[in-house]
Amino acid sequence: MRSRKGKGNRRVLGLSTFLLAVFACFLLYDASHKLASLGRSEILQTRQTKELSDHRAAVGAARDAARQKRVLEKSPLSPEELGSLRRKWASAVNLPDASELDAYSKKVRVENLFLHQGNYKRLLRHYLEDMDGGDGNSSTSGSEGTDSVDGVDAFITNRRSFPASLRFLRNYNFDTCAVVGNSGSLLNATFGKCIDSHHVVLRFNQAPRGDSGNNLKRQVGSKTTFRLINTRWTHKYGDGSPSLQGLPLETGVTMVATRAHPRLYESLAEMLKKKRPDVKLLYLSSRVISSARNLLVAFRRKLVEDEAGEYEKIPGGNTPSSGLVGVYALLQACRTLDVYGFGLDDSAGDAQGYHYFDILSPAHGKRKDSMNPTHSFDTEKLLLRSLQAGGALNLCEARRGDRKARRECGLQVQNSPNRRAADSSAGLFDMID
Repeated sequence: MRSRKGKGNRRVLGLSTFLLAVFACFLLYDASHKLASLGRSEILQTRQTKELSDHRAAVGAARDAARQKRVLEKSPLSPEELGSLRRKWASAVNLPDASELDAYSKKVRVENLFLHQGNYKRLLRHYLEDMDGGDGNSSTSGSEGTDSVDGVDAFITNRRSFPASLRFLRNYNFDTCAVVGNSGSLLNATFGKCIDSHHVVLRFNQAPRGDSGNNLKRQVGSKTTFRLINTRWTHKYGDGSPSLQGLPLETGVTMVATRAHPRLYESLAEMLKKKRPDVKLLYLSSRVISSARNLLVAFRRKLVEDEAGEYEKIPGGNTPSSGLVGVYALLQACRTLDVYGFGLDDSAGDAQGYHYFDILSPAHGKRKDSMNPTHSFDTEKLLLRSLQAGGALNLCEARRGDRKARRECGLQVQNSPNRRAADSSAGLFDMID
């Protein structure tokens, strides 16, 4: 009797074990199927994002190439002629005052400099209009009162990738600011101490700060507060760990993405959240870009009107470079602004290396006189000189033979009198709720 009962219990136990094993196998299969589906979805989304970004870049490049072709066909210049003109432009003293142009007086409100959860739908509308073939001016027009924009949600899957507000910017002191460009002309000077003396230091894309590993500290300084990155570098930084790619990413820095597809921005935000939570991320409003472009176009038109036989030969398109966009953005927020490392030539007009570094682009970094047909670095350099003449900023260039100027340009000394500022906007972020 007991033997039969024992056999029955063993059968029940065996059956239960079998059923549990079957159920566990089912759960594992279901989980693996869901993970595979999620993986395929993420791969598809990443591929679509890249295709959209590549398409937009290709359309923009084709448009700018066509514009540049028209410019060159209108007034072709040999490298020798361009070099001669640059040396002449370097000594130009009768430039139009850019600070008196209407385009300069139309500022971007400080609450619209960057996107956050309260304004992203309204401000991203202009990004979508540009993708649809806008001329770049649409971001300064239209109503500011609506936050419901059709189509934005199709590009944003997680609105929390944007900061809840811009209150954290109150922690920064925008009293003295430095913008450090990527020009190879920086290697002619020792501006490092001057650059590091500022409260805020802005660098661009993959440009390295100076450290013991690259021996650039005396030339470019070691301080970085903000790092502005274009769509290409937003994609590269978001691909994975920047340390594995050799990309600079300083502790506690705030990155600013500009002209990047919103999904690329989201990918970068997710990567930073997981691997670098000390780094903050902002998305620059297209209003800053279009306003910088309007100022560049107005200044270029004024140049041609005043000196038609000379400045109409300036090559390049009217799309502002990331450098000019960064300068324009900080003009809205900083009390004083010093600018370093801009242009394809030095203060004497002699050609310089395109970059002072060669991270991920050694051949590109060492090329002399590189000209991107999308941008007009010569016009931008003249614009910065004009803004300096009007007191809006201080442009620090390498002056060969003048060691004191090369060491002290823009050096901030405690209790020193402030230079005249274009717009005394320091502290405006304290007014944001």
